[in-house]
Amino acid sequence: MIQVSKNAMFHVHTYRCRHATGTDREYIERAIELGADQIWFTDHAPYPGDKIGTRMLFSELPEYVSTMKALEKEYARDIDLKIGLEMEYLPSYENYIRDTRSSGDFDLLILGQHYYERPDGSFYFGRRGEDCLNERFGQCEGMVRGIKSGLFDVVAHPDRIFRNCTVWTPEMAELSKKIIDAVRGTDIFLEMNYSSSIKKNHYWTEFWDMVPKDVKTLKGLDAHEVAALRLLDFELVPVR
Repeated sequence: MIQVSKNAMFHVHTYRCRHATGTDREYIERAIELGADQIWFTDHAPYPGDKIGTRMLFSELPEYVSTMKALEKEYARDIDLKIGLEMEYLPSYENYIRDTRSSGDFDLLILGQHYYERPDGSFYFGRRGEDCLNERFGQCEGMVRGIKSGLFDVVAHPDRIFRNCTVWTPEMAELSKKIIDAVRGTDIFLEMNYSSSIKKNHYWTEFWDMVPKDVKTLKGLDAHEVAALRLLDFELVPVR
């Protein structure tokens, strides 16, 4: 089970994902300046074939690892640097995810189910229209399967699957229960995501009110710019 300190910067992205800014070193030095004793880099993982956009290319993964390991050594006296990836659970890539976890290169994998694999083997990539409105069903199923795979340490922003909803419904509660039930009795954390809390309909207190005390939770930043770094004592207030 991972150990996230009280003064950590958890869930930090890098420029490699192509929708974040700032150098690795800028994130580290700003974290130290703010008094952090840990920084957890969890950039979006690539997949073989590069079929999913807005993330590093598969060919860039070795550089991400080697750079992070070098920085880990360089800043060892100042901050504990952790190397991770944020990944979707896609059944056809389960062996790849398993190999990634067992490689020894990473301190953790977090499950960020932005996309999902359809029953016909095609992928949902956040398209507009009916698929987008109904994405919560596919994302919930992918998330639950990912949790049950045992390959992940943290479920990132689980309530973000409801981003296209405007009011809490019994259907949303039913999907939430499936996710919460899947993590009960495991060492997997559910992440209360700061980035979600500042976006309309991305953070749902109704979801978190359902989470029992025996389920592990933590706060994460989902930082995509250096200015987003802050210690984990932040308030989480939903935007509607």
